[in-house]
This record gives sequence, structure tokens and C-alpha cells, in this order.
Amino acid sequence: MSGFDLVPQDYRTQLAQNKLLQQFGGLLGLLCLLLLASYLLLTWLNSQHQAQLEALQAQQVIKQQEIDTYQSLRHEQSNLKSQVEQLAQFQGSGATHRLLASVESAAAQGNVWLTHWRYTRQAATQPHQVELHGDALDHGALSDFVQQLLRSPNIIDAGITRSTMKSDGNRRNNKQRKIAFRLELKVSNEPVQLAGTSA
Repeated sequence: MSGFDLVPQDYRTQLAQNKLLQQFGGLLGLLCLLLLASYLLLTWLNSQHQAQLEALQAQQVIKQQEIDTYQSLRHEQSNLKSQVEQLAQFQGSGATHRLLASVESAAAQGNVWLTHWRYTRQAATQPHQVELHGDALDHGALSDFVQQLLRSPNIIDAGITRSTMKSDGNRRNNKQRKIAFRLELKVSNEPVQLAGTSA
């Protein structure tokens, strides 16, 4: 006895197509999940790379700042060396030491900071001229500094030729402002006769 197939062929075909569509949908969903995971992974890797790049750039900036600071210090050292050599020209090292001692004594309170010198050599019979540049805490500190200089026996005259307010960039904090000044000294080229000594 032969059996009869009661399921129409069209229905079988439809079932097969539905199964294929389900399999295709599953594969498509899996592919979407893989693409999403890849996107998230690439996004994370990119953020890590960006963070490393920013860190390297920050290190480069710091390194460049250190190089600039070093070059600035070398330049300042060269200027100071040149200024010391100029100061040593008048009346030998003795006069230089007396002038430096006078300036150091006048600035002992720590309210005045010198940035550089400029020395002008005069004829043997004329006072030497020294130009001082620096910063003072305020006008009172600058005035005290000048008065202290004038008390030195080897400094004939001292006059402020320029003074301006100098800020650190924070305009709201007036305590951070200083006075930038230029001061001209007339320094005796004669040895100073100290009390109690003989010529």
C-alpha cells in the first residue's frame, strides 16, 4: 500500500523559504552584533590613542618649556658675565667689590630684585656711571633702596630714571604687582678712605 503525500508542494516550499529567511535573519543579526562590537572596540582604541597622543604632546610642551628656560638662563648668565667683566674694568676688583657690597647691602631687606646692570666707563677724572634694572615690591621699597645706596661712600648720586607698574597677569590681585625700575648711579672712581685708616 503506497502512502499519499497530503502536504501541498507550495506549502513545503514556503516552509523551506521561511526557514532560510530565519537563518538569514539570524546571520544578519549576528553580523550586526559583530559590527557593533567592532565599532565599540575601534572607538575605545581611538580614545586610548588620543589620550596617549595628548600625553605625548603635553610632554613635548614641557620639554620645549624646559629648553626655552635653559636657553634663557644661559643668555642671562652670559649677560651677567659680561656685566661683571664691565664692572671689573673700573679701578680693578676693589671698586667692583665696593659697589656690589653697597648694592647688596641696600637690597638686604629682600624687597628689591635686580635683573641686569649696564656700566659706562668715564674718563679717569669723572665718576663712573652704572645703570641698574630691576623690580621693587612697591614705591616705598624702591625709595628705601635708593636712600640706602646714597648712604654708601663710593656712590655719589642715585636717581630713578623710569618706574612702571608690572603685573604678573592676574590683574585682580594687586598684591602680585611690582614696580619695574631703571636706576642710574654715579660711582666714585677714587678709593674710599675709611674711618680709622691711613692713606
